[in-house]
Amino acid sequence: MSEIAYHLLTMRLELNLNKQEIRQEIIQQIFQELSFDTRDAYIVSLPADCWIFEEELIAMLQGHFPEKQFTLHCFENELARFNSTLQKESDNELPFVVDRRENYFMSGSNENVKVIYQYGNLDMESTNPKKDEKFIAWNDFCGIPYRDRGVNLLAKMLEQKRDALIYQTHSVSLRNYVCATRLHDGVVPEMKLMPGHPHYNGIAFANYFNDGRRMQKMPRAEVYYNVYKGGALSHNPMMTIGWRTGTKKVSHIEKVDKEY
Repeated sequence: MSEIAYHLLTMRLELNLNKQEIRQEIIQQIFQELSFDTRDAYIVSLPADCWIFEEELIAMLQGHFPEKQFTLHCFENELARFNSTLQKESDNELPFVVDRRENYFMSGSNENVKVIYQYGNLDMESTNPKKDEKFIAWNDFCGIPYRDRGVNLLAKMLEQKRDALIYQTHSVSLRNYVCATRLHDGVVPEMKLMPGHPHYNGIAFANYFNDGRRMQKMPRAEVYYNVYKGGALSHNPMMTIGWRTGTKKVSHIEKVDKEY
């Protein structure tokens, strides 16, 4: 896929009223969590081309928690997109001021928010929160949920990060899922996902991670569930699901639970 086509695909997924509503709801839940837990926080995101979520998040952190310190660690595994963002930095289009740049890494800050932008895959080994920092992540993958494309990462985060907020986004239309299962060994048969059944797939994905057998080390409470239509024309069935770890019940976060 060309760089232009890739950019247009991302814009179609991101510039959508449903996706904007999800951003606002997640930021509201982050606000509720940080109001409850007064620690500084380490936040992971996948900004793609738009940086909309990151800009709105930084504004919220500065406006409501100026006394705290935050690290926003952003990942990008497409080199063309990473290089495009480097160009944005030169055009002052990013929500932070760059103070350091290397071949596949740059960092900067915006008042009390330090921002790290890194080329490479998002995995547990690449994250580096301090011991006393709260962990928050939105793994906004958008693609089919394969083991090596989000599922294993989410499982590790849910099991290893206590008192964390963790969100994940994937496609639930799965139109090519049957063909993909013949070629890709990363499918998760236990999820029992089905092409053409987006509502069922959202429930199946959530149930897989809500299964008590996968919560032996770390309890968790589902705080966000949204199966929605993504894309510029709102035609692409997607899901975003979020958990708060360390407890089976949460009273300080207003749960979001809806479908299209």
